[in-house]
Amino acid sequence: MSKKLYILLILFISTYLLLLQSLAAWPFIIDDVYIPLRYAKHWISGNGLLWNLNEAPVEGYSSFSFLLLSSAGMALNLNPILLLKVAGFLGLAFTTWAVYCLSRLLCTVWFAFIPCFWLLVYRGQIFWAVSGMETAVYQAFICFGLFFLLRGIGYNPFPVKRTDSKPLFLAFAGLFFALAAFTRPEAPVLVLLFYALALWDRPSFSKTYYWSLFSSGLVFSGVFLPYFLWRWHYFGRLFPNPIYCKGFSNEFIFKLDWSYLRFAWPFLLLAVVASYKSKDKRLYFFWLPTLTYLLLLGKAAPFSAYFNRLFLPAFALILPLALQGLMRFLDKYLPKRNEVYAFTLYIIAGAIAFFFIPAMSLKAYRTYTINLQKGEKLRESVADWLDRYVPKGSWVSLGDVGLIGYRSNLNFLDSYCLNNKAMSWHQDLYKWQCEEVMKIKPKVIILQSTIDKKGQLSYQPTDACLREKLKTNSWYHNNISLKFCFNIDCYGYTIFLSNGQ
Repeated sequence: MSKKLYILLILFISTYLLLLQSLAAWPFIIDDVYIPLRYAKHWISGNGLLWNLNEAPVEGYSSFSFLLLSSAGMALNLNPILLLKVAGFLGLAFTTWAVYCLSRLLCTVWFAFIPCFWLLVYRGQIFWAVSGMETAVYQAFICFGLFFLLRGIGYNPFPVKRTDSKPLFLAFAGLFFALAAFTRPEAPVLVLLFYALALWDRPSFSKTYYWSLFSSGLVFSGVFLPYFLWRWHYFGRLFPNPIYCKGFSNEFIFKLDWSYLRFAWPFLLLAVVASYKSKDKRLYFFWLPTLTYLLLLGKAAPFSAYFNRLFLPAFALILPLALQGLMRFLDKYLPKRNEVYAFTLYIIAGAIAFFFIPAMSLKAYRTYTINLQKGEKLRESVADWLDRYVPKGSWVSLGDVGLIGYRSNLNFLDSYCLNNKAMSWHQDLYKWQCEEVMKIKPKVIILQSTIDKKGQLSYQPTDACLREKLKTNSWYHNNISLKFCFNIDCYGYTIFLSNGQ
């Protein structure tokens, strides 16, 4: 196949996978996107980085960089949601580029596009890129940080052999790792892993290797450490509040891990093939992040984590190694890397994508996002009701606090814990919060419910407890119920208003 035909084919496929899929999924959004916007609204108005005004600070968001971005958007009178979505799309584009660069360290120019193809076929990658969440931007920072680290410690694009370390690349690695740490709280764990592997991977011919690597660590520490010490002092806790709320749940042991393994097992199997009896230490940089995430998320709650959102950085890194495993397997049967080899490799890579990667048509993307827009309109209705009927400064107990919390200036008791520091200190946090709400007696209690195809009504743990208590409590009365249905499920909010003045 000619070079021009390769280029045209790649442009056609990338336009569909990157641009058209993103446009079809563009309305996709989840309620958590609005949580940092409430903090940003209070921050730029001069009230501090707070969830509720005149309350102790709580770090209920997970991405400081996206908080900064949304704050900048508000200060410039730009639509913060649009700004976050554009950032996510650019993050997807740069993640794809970074995966290509990482793949080039292991294989030739044209074969390196295969992991990019696998990445963009996955529906979860597209959804989370345009969701307004930080996922794709974080992937880009981690992947480019690793690429610059590997280039910095002497690795070159295939087939060039390893050379001396390159301080400029290592400086960029430290910078990108710091940006990743601003974007996701687990990033420092990966950064420490990568630097530890780099220390272990010292070539015998390099005399200044450790000094160059130490300089990279200084760049990372110099950028990240002041922020880390400030947020530790300001919020009073080592990690953001969502980690304490969702990271150590005994109810969901290995739930996220199992979901990821069921999805990624073909690529993990190919990664094992690539690593088996290999003396190439580079491969550890690609598969150890998956093991790290499996350990970190072993007891994590699955809220706002569908489509393997939290594992996507590890998935992006395993793909170049999976390609190596596929090529190693193919080498046994086609030892000469000619046109027949290339054609066979492309066919098998396409078959893997077709049979093992969950994808969606453009129509399916659009249909899925229409349903989510109905949920957003329902939350807007709740926010409008609160603005109309609840006095300013009142307290509201609610779990789904994203859009409603952003739209409203009321005080919110977060029954899902993310923005509730007191709740996260307790082992049985949902039961404790239920008792606390009934003691505090907020002006409004809002319960969120789901009705599945069997007609089964379900609530989140705190709301389920509150529902039982409200049945026999004369302090509150059921004021209004709002709901919407799509496909076979219905979602609703039941609003209880206090009888007290």
